[in-house]
Amino acid sequence: MDTTSEHVSETCAVLCLDDDSVFTDIICHRLGKEGISNAYAPTWSVAQRMLSKDPLPKVILLDVSMPDINGFDVLQKLKEDPRTKHIPVLMFSNNVEPENVTRSKELGAHEYLIKVDTSPGEVTEKIKQLLANTTS
Repeated sequence: MDTTSEHVSETCAVLCLDDDSVFTDIICHRLGKEGISNAYAPTWSVAQRMLSKDPLPKVILLDVSMPDINGFDVLQKLKEDPRTKHIPVLMFSNNVEPENVTRSKELGAHEYLIKVDTSPGEVTEKIKQLLANTTS
């Protein structure tokens, strides 16, 4: 399933920024089943085009290992940009190094999730909690 989109639709709640299409397809499918609109960007350049338009997503899932840029660099750019700094970012990776968790928190990530330790259902629940907090 190719869920790549060039824009965030008017109702898009979640932007998944990850080059792992299998993982992202599972998460996006699960979010869709829960009625949570989402978009997928396999690279930072695609995400930049999506984030340059309104409305912005309410939550961003961000992989640490991206083909065109490091996820920490993306997080820093998101948190420095006045348009996106308020958006909660869930970092996720298979890298379990404690310094990565610390760095993501220092840069402003809401949470750092380990892919192999976190089920799609758990990711969906965390997103639902964040969405509830951003709309209240």
